[in-house]
Amino acid sequence: MLVFSACSGDNAADPTPTPTSPTPAATASPPPSPTTAPVVIAPLEWESCHESFECAEITVPLDYADPAVGNVTLPLIRRLAMETDNRIGSLLVNPGGPGVSGVDFVRNASTLYSEDVRARFDIVGWDPRGVGGSAPAVNCLEDLDPFVSADPSPDSIAEQQAQDAVAKDFADACAAESGDIIPYLATEYTARDMDAIREALGDEKLTYFGYSYGTFLGAIYADLFPDRIRALVLDAAVDPSITAQEDAKNQVVGFETSLNAFLTACEAEPDCAFHYADNPAAAYDALMLSLDAKPAYGDGTIEVGVAIAELGVLSALYSEAQWPALAEALAAAEAGDGSALLEMSTFITGRYGAANYTDELEQRIAISCVDSQRLTYDEKVALQAELAILAPRFGDPGIGPAGDPCDFWPVPSLRDPKRITAPGSPPILVVGTTGDPATPYQQAVSLAKQLSQGVLLTLNGEQHTAYGGVSDCIDSAVDAYLIDLVPPADGTVCD
Repeated sequence: MLVFSACSGDNAADPTPTPTSPTPAATASPPPSPTTAPVVIAPLEWESCHESFECAEITVPLDYADPAVGNVTLPLIRRLAMETDNRIGSLLVNPGGPGVSGVDFVRNASTLYSEDVRARFDIVGWDPRGVGGSAPAVNCLEDLDPFVSADPSPDSIAEQQAQDAVAKDFADACAAESGDIIPYLATEYTARDMDAIREALGDEKLTYFGYSYGTFLGAIYADLFPDRIRALVLDAAVDPSITAQEDAKNQVVGFETSLNAFLTACEAEPDCAFHYADNPAAAYDALMLSLDAKPAYGDGTIEVGVAIAELGVLSALYSEAQWPALAEALAAAEAGDGSALLEMSTFITGRYGAANYTDELEQRIAISCVDSQRLTYDEKVALQAELAILAPRFGDPGIGPAGDPCDFWPVPSLRDPKRITAPGSPPILVVGTTGDPATPYQQAVSLAKQLSQGVLLTLNGEQHTAYGGVSDCIDSAVDAYLIDLVPPADGTVCD
């Protein structure tokens, strides 16, 4: 996926100008299979933390097939149900990514859930293996400036080789610094961790709410444990059955469609900061060409070229509410000040100062490299030719693919496209938004059809994810399902 993962087929490259596959990292070996052996899960010991929350830790095997390999410790947090006597159980939540802290999400956003849900459920989040406060966690490089600022469409063989050198440095650093955890990051392992958490919480069956990547995680859980589900909400669905090519096309076209919608809206509104003589689309194209030739000012330590600018644009396209700020940022960049676009890009990069980053981007890539189907160089070239036609702004490959750390990753991918049916499960609620750029709507439609008990709920809108104060219709339908196990009619559409 373009934004959730830097390892999509559309971003990958061969380090040579000839169409041959990259040389795998010398340490590459088959990853362990995330199957099971008997595992004893200890009860959780909760302590007060962060004023109104409780925190605990759970220790699970790195490899469920061979617990003797070692363990990983995962931090948990919960917001207790407001109505103790009327409590249903735990609502386990994942905010997406991959690579996003569920502990931080519950601390900062647990009020996203309605008062009715908070009254009846403990809201429980955790940092998945390799992420955030997980021990061990993925940590590769301190300075990601060269990686995030690499031109996404190289104009020469030298630029291709430079991008691949940066990508290889990234992969090599991850192998050196986090080689003990990166073989055990596939989503199948995390789904088994979820079941261990369910058991440790004392819940007979799982009630779960996953956003974006969290829907992929939820779907994998449903495939493994369909009989252990009470209720699953999958908001902004990822479709595990699609190929890497389909995934890239869905997302790149999704963001291109959202960008075009923004530019059309800006053209229709004379007060739009990027209106530019009734033709913001032409102004946008001219701006990107100029940034390729001469980057704009960033913060004095990093300049804003095409790569940073596009990351800023992509970040703003997650929600229509960000469009006015995006127009102002583009206008400032046209005048030579790219600082607003740089600030917007931190949503994806995790950059918080000069050469200082959170580990979120590294963790996202590490998980994606074992979850994403790998493409050959020829497959990437063919894909980019399609993307250049389908999405000429975001899909322009330059002279060819370049800069994918997954090409040099020391652990092969575990993922093959697979339909998820979850036979024997109760109804599973799949929520999709028609104008979602990051996880395009057709993926929700497809996943709901695959699931033996899938129920599709649709929001008409221009944003990523649907639940949480955007639509009373969506929130009421989801709440009724979570609390009373009454799903909406399949195909329900909300505005």
